[in-house]
Amino acid sequence: MPNLVLIVDDDPAERRSLENLVERCGHDSVSAESGEAALALLEDPGAAFAAVILDLVMPDLDGMAVLERLRGRVGVPPVIVHASPGAIDTVGSAVRAGAHDFIVRPAGVERLAVALGNAIRFRAMQRALLDRPRGHAQGGLEAATTGSLVMRRTLDLALRAARTGLPVLLTGEAGSGKRRLSESIHAAGDRGERPLVAFSATSESVARLRQAFEEVRERAGTLLVADVDALCAEGQGLLARWFDGGLLAFSAAASSARRQAKLHATTRADLAGRVRAGAFRDDLYMRLAVQPVPVPALRDRPEDLGTLAAERAVRAGLETGRPVRGFTAEALALIASHDWPGNLRELDIAMHRAVLLADGDMIGPEHLPVLSGEVAHPAPARPRRAAPTPVAPHQGGEYVDVNGRPFSLAEIEAAAIRRALERCSGHIGRAAAELGIGRSTLYRKARELGLVSETQDSSPELPRDAA
Repeated sequence: MPNLVLIVDDDPAERRSLENLVERCGHDSVSAESGEAALALLEDPGAAFAAVILDLVMPDLDGMAVLERLRGRVGVPPVIVHASPGAIDTVGSAVRAGAHDFIVRPAGVERLAVALGNAIRFRAMQRALLDRPRGHAQGGLEAATTGSLVMRRTLDLALRAARTGLPVLLTGEAGSGKRRLSESIHAAGDRGERPLVAFSATSESVARLRQAFEEVRERAGTLLVADVDALCAEGQGLLARWFDGGLLAFSAAASSARRQAKLHATTRADLAGRVRAGAFRDDLYMRLAVQPVPVPALRDRPEDLGTLAAERAVRAGLETGRPVRGFTAEALALIASHDWPGNLRELDIAMHRAVLLADGDMIGPEHLPVLSGEVAHPAPARPRRAAPTPVAPHQGGEYVDVNGRPFSLAEIEAAAIRRALERCSGHIGRAAAELGIGRSTLYRKARELGLVSETQDSSPELPRDAA
Protein backbone atom coordinates (compact mmCIF):
# COMPACT_ATOMS: atom_id res chain seq x y z
CA MET A 1 0.00 0.00 0.00
CA PRO A 2 1.53 3.38 -0.99
CA ASN A 3 2.46 5.79 1.77
CA LEU A 4 1.17 9.36 1.80
CA VAL A 5 3.76 12.15 1.61
CA LEU A 6 3.02 15.82 2.29
CA ILE A 7 4.85 18.22 -0.08
CA VAL A 8 5.17 21.82 1.13
CA ASP A 9 6.44 24.35 -1.45
CA ASP A 10 5.15 27.72 -2.69
CA ASP A 11 6.55 27.17 -6.21
CA PRO A 12 3.98 25.31 -8.41
CA ALA A 13 6.72 23.97 -10.72
CA GLU A 14 8.68 22.57 -7.76
CA ARG A 15 5.53 20.99 -6.34
CA ARG A 16 4.74 19.25 -9.63
CA SER A 17 8.35 18.03 -9.91
CA LEU A 18 8.31 16.63 -6.37
CA GLU A 19 4.89 15.04 -6.91
CA ASN A 20 6.29 13.23 -9.96
CA LEU A 21 9.38 12.08 -8.05
CA VAL A 22 7.35 10.85 -5.08
CA GLU A 23 5.11 8.89 -7.47
CA ARG A 24 8.19 7.35 -9.11
CA CYS A 25 9.30 6.26 -5.64
CA GLY A 26 6.02 4.36 -5.29
CA HIS A 27 4.19 6.72 -2.91
CA ASP A 28 1.17 9.06 -3.02
CA SER A 29 1.39 12.76 -2.25
CA VAL A 30 -0.65 15.73 -1.06
CA SER A 31 0.67 19.26 -1.68
CA ALA A 32 0.46 22.46 0.35
CA GLU A 33 1.51 25.83 -1.08
CA SER A 34 2.31 27.48 2.26
CA GLY A 35 3.51 26.75 5.75
CA GLU A 36 0.13 27.59 7.26
CA ALA A 37 -1.65 25.20 4.89
CA ALA A 38 0.83 22.45 5.79
CA LEU A 39 0.27 22.94 9.52
CA ALA A 40 -3.49 22.77 9.01
CA LEU A 41 -3.13 19.46 7.16
CA LEU A 42 -0.82 18.06 9.84
CA GLU A 43 -3.30 19.03 12.57
CA ASP A 44 -6.09 17.11 10.82
CA PRO A 45 -6.72 14.00 12.99
CA GLY A 46 -7.69 12.05 9.87
CA ALA A 47 -4.38 12.74 8.12
CA ALA A 48 -1.96 9.85 7.91
CA PHE A 49 1.22 11.32 6.46
CA ALA A 50 4.27 9.08 6.51
CA ALA A 51 6.71 11.94 5.77
CA VAL A 52 6.87 15.63 4.92
CA ILE A 53 9.03 17.29 2.21
CA LEU A 54 9.45 20.90 3.31
CA ASP A 55 10.79 23.88 1.37
CA LEU A 56 12.78 26.20 3.60
CA VAL A 57 12.24 29.42 1.62
CA MET A 58 8.58 30.46 1.47
CA PRO A 59 6.75 33.76 2.00
CA ASP A 60 4.91 34.44 5.25
CA LEU A 61 5.65 31.24 7.20
CA ASP A 62 8.92 29.71 5.98
CA GLY A 63 10.27 26.21 6.55
CA MET A 64 12.21 27.10 9.70
CA ALA A 65 9.09 28.62 11.25
CA VAL A 66 7.12 25.47 10.39
CA LEU A 67 9.76 23.33 12.12
CA GLU A 68 9.61 25.61 15.14
CA ARG A 69 5.82 25.23 15.32
CA LEU A 70 6.13 21.44 15.07
CA ARG A 71 8.80 21.22 17.77
CA GLY A 72 7.65 19.28 20.80
CA ARG A 73 4.52 17.83 19.21
CA VAL A 74 4.03 14.10 19.74
CA GLY A 75 3.56 11.95 16.64
CA VAL A 76 4.68 14.47 14.01
CA PRO A 77 5.87 12.66 10.84
CA PRO A 78 9.57 13.02 9.96
CA VAL A 79 10.42 16.10 7.91
CA ILE A 80 12.77 16.06 4.89
CA VAL A 81 14.09 19.53 4.11
CA HIS A 82 14.24 20.56 0.43
CA ALA A 83 17.14 23.03 0.15
CA SER A 84 19.05 24.92 -2.50
CA PRO A 85 22.70 24.08 -3.28
CA GLY A 86 25.10 25.89 -0.98
CA ALA A 87 22.58 26.29 1.85
CA ILE A 88 24.56 24.06 4.18
CA ASP A 89 24.30 26.44 7.15
CA THR A 90 20.53 26.65 6.74
CA VAL A 91 20.24 22.89 6.42
CA GLY A 92 22.28 22.46 9.59
CA SER A 93 19.93 24.81 11.43
CA ALA A 94 16.94 22.89 10.10
CA VAL A 95 18.35 19.57 11.32
CA ARG A 96 18.98 21.07 14.74
CA ALA A 97 15.39 22.35 14.70
CA GLY A 98 14.09 18.84 14.17
CA ALA A 99 14.36 17.96 10.44
CA HIS A 100 14.94 14.25 9.89
CA ASP A 101 16.89 14.50 6.62
CA PHE A 102 17.47 16.82 3.65
CA ILE A 103 17.61 16.71 -0.14
CA VAL A 104 19.23 19.29 -2.42
CA ARG A 105 17.73 20.83 -5.56
CA PRO A 106 17.42 19.44 -8.15
CA ALA A 107 16.35 16.32 -6.26
CA GLY A 108 17.20 12.97 -7.85
CA VAL A 109 14.83 10.03 -7.60
CA GLU A 110 17.51 7.77 -6.07
CA ARG A 111 18.36 10.21 -3.26
CA LEU A 112 14.70 10.96 -2.61
CA ALA A 113 13.85 7.25 -2.51
CA VAL A 114 16.51 6.68 0.17
CA ALA A 115 15.37 9.68 2.24
CA LEU A 116 11.70 8.67 2.02
CA GLY A 117 12.45 5.03 2.78
CA ASN A 118 14.36 5.94 5.93
CA ALA A 119 11.72 8.44 7.04
CA ILE A 120 8.84 6.02 6.43
CA ARG A 121 10.51 3.25 8.40
CA PHE A 122 11.16 5.67 11.25
CA ARG A 123 7.51 6.76 11.10
CA ALA A 124 6.28 3.16 11.23
CA MET A 125 8.37 2.53 14.34
CA GLN A 126 7.09 5.78 15.88
CA ARG A 127 3.48 4.78 15.27
CA ALA A 128 4.01 1.30 16.65
CA LEU A 129 5.39 2.75 19.88
CA LEU A 130 2.55 5.28 20.11
CA ASP A 131 -0.09 2.57 19.61
CA ARG A 132 1.49 -0.05 21.88
CA PRO A 133 -0.24 -0.34 25.26
CA ARG A 134 2.09 0.48 28.11
CA GLY A 135 3.53 -2.68 29.69
CA HIS A 136 2.28 -4.91 26.86
CA ALA A 137 4.39 -8.02 26.41
CA GLN A 138 5.92 -8.08 22.96
CA GLY A 139 5.04 -11.29 21.19
CA GLY A 140 5.03 -11.33 17.43
CA LEU A 141 8.11 -13.49 17.05
CA GLU A 142 7.00 -14.29 13.50
CA ALA A 143 7.10 -10.59 12.60
CA ALA A 144 10.32 -9.76 14.47
CA THR A 145 13.05 -8.34 12.25
CA THR A 146 16.79 -8.10 12.72
CA GLY A 147 19.79 -7.41 10.56
CA SER A 148 21.97 -9.72 12.65
CA LEU A 149 22.55 -13.29 11.52
CA VAL A 150 23.18 -14.48 15.08
CA MET A 151 19.97 -12.81 16.31
CA ARG A 152 17.95 -14.33 13.47
CA ARG A 153 19.12 -17.73 14.67
CA THR A 154 18.03 -16.89 18.22
CA LEU A 155 14.60 -15.73 17.05
CA ASP A 156 14.18 -18.92 15.03
CA LEU A 157 14.96 -21.02 18.10
CA ALA A 158 12.59 -18.89 20.19
CA LEU A 159 9.76 -19.40 17.71
CA ARG A 160 10.33 -23.16 17.71
CA ALA A 161 10.28 -23.12 21.52
CA ALA A 162 7.00 -21.18 21.56
CA ARG A 163 5.32 -23.96 19.56
CA THR A 164 6.12 -26.71 22.08
CA GLY A 165 5.38 -27.43 25.71
CA LEU A 166 9.01 -28.16 26.53
CA PRO A 167 11.11 -26.21 29.06
CA VAL A 168 13.14 -23.33 27.64
CA LEU A 169 16.61 -22.33 28.90
CA LEU A 170 17.66 -18.83 27.84
CA THR A 171 21.38 -18.14 28.21
CA GLY A 172 23.31 -14.90 27.85
CA GLU A 173 24.97 -11.98 29.57
CA ALA A 174 23.24 -9.74 32.09
CA GLY A 175 20.98 -7.21 30.40
CA SER A 176 20.97 -9.01 27.04
CA GLY A 177 17.17 -9.34 26.97
CA LYS A 178 16.60 -12.87 28.23
CA ARG A 179 13.49 -11.94 30.21
CA ARG A 180 12.02 -9.96 27.33
CA LEU A 181 12.56 -12.88 24.99
CA SER A 182 10.94 -15.21 27.54
CA GLU A 183 7.87 -12.94 27.53
CA SER A 184 7.79 -13.02 23.73
CA ILE A 185 8.04 -16.82 23.66
CA HIS A 186 5.22 -17.04 26.17
CA ALA A 187 3.04 -14.58 24.22
CA ALA A 188 3.66 -16.40 20.92
CA GLY A 189 2.75 -19.82 22.33
CA ASP A 190 -0.59 -21.47 23.06
CA ARG A 191 -0.49 -20.08 26.61
CA GLY A 192 -0.17 -16.45 25.61
CA GLU A 193 -3.41 -15.50 27.37
CA ARG A 194 -2.42 -17.35 30.54
CA PRO A 195 -0.20 -15.88 33.27
CA LEU A 196 3.59 -15.74 33.16
CA VAL A 197 4.95 -15.45 36.70
CA ALA A 198 8.60 -14.58 37.28
CA PHE A 199 10.71 -15.78 40.19
CA SER A 200 14.24 -14.44 40.86
CA ALA A 201 16.56 -17.07 42.29
CA THR A 202 18.99 -14.36 43.42
CA SER A 203 16.60 -12.43 45.65
CA GLU A 204 13.47 -14.47 46.45
CA SER A 205 12.88 -17.29 48.90
CA VAL A 206 11.94 -20.90 48.32
CA ALA A 207 8.55 -20.09 49.82
CA ARG A 208 8.03 -17.54 47.05
CA LEU A 209 9.07 -20.18 44.48
CA ARG A 210 6.32 -22.49 45.79
CA GLN A 211 3.81 -19.65 45.64
CA ALA A 212 4.81 -18.66 42.08
CA PHE A 213 4.53 -22.27 40.93
CA GLU A 214 1.04 -22.65 42.40
CA GLU A 215 -0.03 -19.42 40.67
CA VAL A 216 0.93 -20.67 37.21
CA ARG A 217 -0.12 -24.32 37.76
CA GLU A 218 -3.61 -23.26 38.74
CA ARG A 219 -4.12 -21.72 35.30
CA ALA A 220 -1.60 -23.81 33.28
CA GLY A 221 0.61 -20.79 32.75
CA THR A 222 4.37 -20.31 32.54
CA LEU A 223 6.87 -20.08 35.40
CA LEU A 224 10.00 -18.04 34.66
CA VAL A 225 12.92 -18.81 36.99
CA ALA A 226 15.44 -16.00 36.49
CA ASP A 227 19.11 -16.74 37.24
CA VAL A 228 18.37 -20.41 37.81
CA ASP A 229 22.09 -21.03 38.45
CA ALA A 230 21.67 -19.19 41.78
CA LEU A 231 18.87 -21.48 42.92
CA CYS A 232 19.65 -23.08 46.28
CA ALA A 233 19.77 -26.85 46.75
CA GLU A 234 16.24 -26.92 48.19
CA GLY A 235 14.87 -24.96 45.25
CA GLN A 236 16.66 -27.24 42.77
CA GLY A 237 15.16 -30.24 44.52
CA LEU A 238 11.66 -28.76 44.26
CA LEU A 239 12.00 -28.20 40.51
CA ALA A 240 13.32 -31.72 39.99
CA ARG A 241 10.39 -33.22 41.95
CA TRP A 242 7.87 -31.12 40.01
CA PHE A 243 9.31 -32.52 36.80
CA ASP A 244 9.21 -36.08 38.12
CA GLY A 245 5.63 -35.62 39.31
CA GLY A 246 4.47 -34.51 35.89
CA LEU A 247 3.58 -31.01 37.11
CA LEU A 248 5.98 -29.27 34.73
CA ALA A 249 5.69 -29.82 30.98
CA PHE A 250 8.60 -31.95 29.77
CA SER A 251 7.43 -33.67 26.62
CA ALA A 252 4.88 -32.88 23.96
CA ALA A 253 3.03 -36.09 24.78
CA ALA A 254 2.93 -35.50 28.51
CA SER A 255 -0.54 -35.61 30.01
CA SER A 256 -1.88 -35.45 33.51
CA ALA A 257 -5.16 -34.94 35.28
CA ARG A 258 -3.41 -32.19 37.16
CA ARG A 259 -2.70 -28.92 35.41
CA GLN A 260 0.84 -28.52 34.11
CA ALA A 261 2.98 -25.40 34.16
CA LYS A 262 5.45 -24.59 31.42
CA LEU A 263 8.93 -23.61 32.61
CA HIS A 264 11.31 -20.95 31.34
CA ALA A 265 14.69 -20.44 33.01
CA THR A 266 17.44 -17.89 32.42
CA THR A 267 21.10 -17.95 33.31
CA ARG A 268 24.21 -15.90 32.67
CA ALA A 269 26.45 -18.66 34.05
CA ASP A 270 27.99 -21.76 32.50
CA LEU A 271 25.36 -24.14 33.84
CA ALA A 272 27.13 -27.24 32.52
CA GLY A 273 30.29 -26.09 34.32
CA ARG A 274 28.32 -25.71 37.55
CA VAL A 275 27.05 -29.27 37.13
CA ARG A 276 30.65 -30.51 36.74
CA ALA A 277 31.61 -28.56 39.85
CA GLY A 278 28.81 -30.17 41.83
CA ALA A 279 26.95 -26.88 42.35
CA PHE A 280 23.91 -27.74 40.22
CA ARG A 281 21.87 -30.95 39.90
CA ASP A 282 22.65 -32.85 36.72
CA ASP A 283 19.12 -34.32 36.45
CA LEU A 284 17.62 -30.83 36.64
CA TYR A 285 20.12 -29.49 34.10
CA MET A 286 19.25 -32.23 31.59
CA ARG A 287 15.56 -31.33 31.85
CA LEU A 288 16.16 -27.59 31.53
CA ALA A 289 18.58 -27.87 28.61
CA VAL A 290 16.13 -29.59 26.26
CA GLN A 291 15.61 -26.31 24.34
CA PRO A 292 18.53 -23.93 24.93
CA VAL A 293 18.10 -20.47 23.39
CA PRO A 294 21.33 -18.40 23.46
CA VAL A 295 20.66 -14.64 23.59
CA PRO A 296 23.56 -12.72 22.00
CA ALA A 297 25.26 -9.77 23.66
CA LEU A 298 24.58 -6.37 22.10
CA ARG A 299 28.16 -6.06 20.89
CA ASP A 300 27.64 -9.27 18.89
CA ARG A 301 24.76 -7.78 16.91
CA PRO A 302 26.09 -4.39 15.73
CA GLU A 303 23.73 -4.47 12.74
CA ASP A 304 20.80 -3.87 15.12
CA LEU A 305 22.42 -1.23 17.32
CA GLY A 306 21.14 1.84 15.44
CA THR A 307 17.57 0.58 15.26
CA LEU A 308 17.54 -0.50 18.91
CA ALA A 309 18.94 2.86 20.06
CA ALA A 310 16.38 4.73 17.96
CA GLU A 311 13.48 2.64 19.26
CA ARG A 312 14.48 3.27 22.85
CA ALA A 313 15.06 6.98 22.26
CA VAL A 314 11.65 7.36 20.60
CA ARG A 315 9.94 5.40 23.39
CA ALA A 316 11.68 7.48 26.08
CA GLY A 317 10.63 10.64 24.27
CA LEU A 318 7.01 9.55 24.14
CA GLU A 319 7.02 8.51 27.80
CA THR A 320 8.60 11.75 29.02
CA GLY A 321 6.82 14.14 26.68
CA ARG A 322 10.15 15.16 25.10
CA PRO A 323 9.90 13.69 21.56
CA VAL A 324 13.17 13.27 19.67
CA ARG A 325 13.71 12.82 15.95
CA GLY A 326 17.15 11.30 15.71
CA PHE A 327 20.88 11.42 16.42
CA THR A 328 23.65 13.63 15.12
CA ALA A 329 26.43 11.95 13.15
CA GLU A 330 28.78 12.36 16.13
CA ALA A 331 26.27 10.68 18.47
CA LEU A 332 25.82 7.79 16.05
CA ALA A 333 29.59 7.31 15.89
CA LEU A 334 29.78 7.31 19.68
CA ILE A 335 26.94 4.78 20.00
CA ALA A 336 28.56 2.55 17.39
CA SER A 337 31.98 2.71 19.08
CA HIS A 338 30.74 1.80 22.57
CA ASP A 339 31.14 -1.82 23.79
CA TRP A 340 27.81 -1.84 25.71
CA PRO A 341 28.92 -4.15 28.54
CA GLY A 342 25.47 -3.71 30.13
CA ASN A 343 23.76 -4.72 26.86
CA LEU A 344 20.11 -3.70 26.32
CA ARG A 345 19.72 -2.62 29.93
CA GLU A 346 22.57 -0.13 29.54
CA LEU A 347 21.15 1.02 26.20
CA ASP A 348 17.74 1.67 27.78
CA ILE A 349 19.29 3.79 30.52
CA ALA A 350 21.60 5.70 28.15
CA MET A 351 18.80 6.59 25.72
CA HIS A 352 16.40 7.63 28.48
CA ARG A 353 19.06 9.87 30.00
CA ALA A 354 19.96 11.31 26.59
CA VAL A 355 16.34 12.28 25.96
CA LEU A 356 16.16 14.04 29.33
CA LEU A 357 19.44 15.89 28.69
CA ALA A 358 18.63 16.92 25.10
CA ASP A 359 17.56 20.55 24.68
CA GLY A 360 15.93 19.95 21.31
CA ASP A 361 14.80 17.12 19.08
CA MET A 362 18.25 15.77 18.23
CA ILE A 363 20.54 13.72 20.46
CA GLY A 364 24.22 14.68 20.27
CA PRO A 365 27.37 13.31 21.93
CA GLU A 366 27.01 15.86 24.72
CA HIS A 367 23.81 14.04 25.73
CA LEU A 368 25.67 10.73 26.10
CA PRO A 369 28.17 11.60 28.85
CA VAL A 370 28.57 8.02 30.09
CA LEU A 371 29.56 6.81 26.63
CA SER A 372 31.94 9.69 25.99
CA GLY A 373 33.65 9.29 29.37
CA GLU A 374 32.65 12.78 30.51
CA VAL A 375 31.25 11.49 33.79
CA ALA A 376 34.53 9.84 34.76
CA HIS A 377 36.81 11.67 37.17
CA PRO A 378 39.54 13.37 35.14
CA ALA A 379 43.11 12.38 35.85
CA PRO A 380 45.30 15.09 37.37
CA ALA A 381 46.83 17.26 34.70
CA ARG A 382 50.55 16.95 34.22
CA PRO A 383 52.98 18.58 31.86
CA ARG A 384 53.85 16.56 28.78
CA ARG A 385 55.85 17.18 25.66
CA ALA A 386 53.86 17.89 22.57
CA ALA A 387 53.23 15.23 19.91
CA PRO A 388 55.99 12.76 20.80
CA THR A 389 57.02 10.26 18.17
CA PRO A 390 58.86 7.36 19.77
CA VAL A 391 61.69 5.87 17.77
CA ALA A 392 62.71 2.23 17.72
CA PRO A 393 64.04 0.91 21.05
CA HIS A 394 67.75 1.47 21.54
CA GLN A 395 70.14 -0.94 23.18
CA GLY A 396 68.52 -0.61 26.60
CA GLY A 397 65.07 -1.43 25.21
CA GLU A 398 63.63 2.02 26.07
CA TYR A 399 61.71 4.36 23.76
CA VAL A 400 63.68 7.59 23.68
CA ASP A 401 63.59 10.99 21.99
CA VAL A 402 66.42 12.41 19.88
CA ASN A 403 68.30 13.42 23.03
CA GLY A 404 68.16 9.91 24.44
CA ARG A 405 65.53 10.85 27.04
CA PRO A 406 62.87 8.11 27.58
CA PHE A 407 59.27 8.98 26.75
CA SER A 408 56.64 8.48 29.43
CA LEU A 409 54.10 5.68 29.09
CA ALA A 410 51.37 8.26 28.39
CA GLU A 411 53.41 9.72 25.53
CA ILE A 412 54.08 6.29 24.05
CA GLU A 413 50.38 5.46 24.26
CA ALA A 414 49.43 8.74 22.56
CA ALA A 415 51.88 8.10 19.75
CA ALA A 416 50.59 4.56 19.29
CA ILE A 417 47.02 5.85 19.02
CA ARG A 418 48.01 8.46 16.45
CA ARG A 419 49.94 5.91 14.42
CA ALA A 420 47.09 3.37 14.50
CA LEU A 421 44.54 5.96 13.41
CA GLU A 422 46.77 7.09 10.59
CA ARG A 423 47.31 3.50 9.41
CA CYS A 424 43.55 2.82 9.53
CA SER A 425 42.50 6.13 7.92
CA GLY A 426 40.66 7.20 11.07
CA HIS A 427 38.55 4.02 11.31
CA ILE A 428 37.91 3.52 15.02
CA GLY A 429 37.06 -0.17 14.82
CA ARG A 430 40.12 -1.24 12.83
CA ALA A 431 42.45 0.95 14.88
CA ALA A 432 41.07 -0.49 18.12
CA ALA A 433 41.62 -4.01 16.79
CA GLU A 434 45.25 -3.19 15.93
CA LEU A 435 45.82 -1.78 19.41
CA GLY A 436 43.98 -4.63 21.13
CA ILE A 437 41.57 -2.37 23.02
CA GLY A 438 37.81 -1.71 22.87
CA ARG A 439 36.35 0.81 20.46
CA SER A 440 34.83 2.91 23.23
CA THR A 441 38.17 2.99 25.07
CA LEU A 442 39.95 4.18 21.93
CA TYR A 443 37.26 6.78 21.26
CA ARG A 444 37.62 8.18 24.80
CA LYS A 445 41.41 8.29 24.66
CA ALA A 446 41.32 9.97 21.24
CA ARG A 447 38.96 12.62 22.64
CA GLU A 448 41.35 13.30 25.50
CA LEU A 449 44.14 13.77 22.95
CA GLY A 450 42.09 16.24 20.93
CA LEU A 451 41.77 13.86 17.97
CA VAL A 452 37.99 13.82 17.79
CA SER A 453 37.85 15.30 14.32
CA GLU A 454 40.31 12.68 13.11
CA THR A 455 38.59 9.71 14.68
CA GLN A 456 35.25 9.53 12.94
CA ASP A 457 34.47 5.90 12.30
CA SER A 458 34.64 5.32 8.57
CA SER A 459 32.46 2.22 8.73
CA PRO A 460 29.17 2.51 6.78
CA GLU A 461 26.89 5.13 8.30
CA LEU A 462 23.92 3.89 10.28
CA PRO A 463 20.69 4.37 8.32
CA ARG A 464 18.71 7.47 9.05
CA ASP A 465 15.67 5.48 10.07
CA ALA A 466 17.84 3.98 12.81
CA ALA A 467 18.36 7.49 14.10
